[in-house]
Amino acid sequence: MMKRLTFYDFVQEFLAIRPDNFSMEALAELWNYFEEYEESMGEFVELDVIALCCDYSELEPSELAEFGDEAQEIAERICNERSWAVALKNGNVLVLDF
Repeated sequence: MMKRLTFYDFVQEFLAIRPDNFSMEALAELWNYFEEYEESMGEFVELDVIALCCDYSELEPSELAEFGDEAQEIAERICNERSWAVALKNGNVLVLDF
């Protein structure tokens, strides 16, 4: 049995379980990523808030000082050194932990 979520539902799930884990901008990026994944792969993704909070981190500028100055530059460098990262407009970087 599956339930199709809207972006609002997606956000509410995070707010209910882990309200301080991601900014709204990071949640929107994760939503878009998984929506595109579902479309390209033709399969649904099961929402597991705890797993996503373990797999992804939103790093703030103070946590990124060792990587450089600008979020986009930092995201590119993290991608080269770690795996997947996206620069957010709020100056933070969303990364896939491994």
